[in-house]
Amino acid sequence: MNRIRFFKREQGSALIMVIIAFMVVTIIATSVFVLAGSNTKQVVSQNEGLESYYIARSGAEATYQALLNSTPSLLTQFESGNTVVKDTIIFDEGTAEITVEGYNEGTIRRVRITSVGKAAGSNVSRKAVLEFNYYGYDNIKWSR
Repeated sequence: MNRIRFFKREQGSALIMVIIAFMVVTIIATSVFVLAGSNTKQVVSQNEGLESYYIARSGAEATYQALLNSTPSLLTQFESGNTVVKDTIIFDEGTAEITVEGYNEGTIRRVRITSVGKAAGSNVSRKAVLEFNYYGYDNIKWSR
């Protein structure tokens, strides 16, 4: 008989339901904040990677234009041998570390511009490589 009265009394059951509901809401809210933080970090990392890549590509293009349009021509130093020249281009958005080298691909003389870009305030760097024929400046290839 005492057991039946015990189960009929529901004192304190509301408190237990509130605590369970509070725990469920807390777990869901914590999950949302963790996912939002993770997504934000991923977006920032992707943005820094893209910015670094475009800086690298801009560095390679600027170097290509400088080699072709300089007077006297800077390109002549890559006509033969394994000449390697390194330099840094500083942009407002970051820096590009440039390496220019002449090499032979079979019987064809080529020039390779390797540019490693790094966005300002970032630890992320990306590489862009531009290759072209020394004679005629054709057969341009981009790679990473």
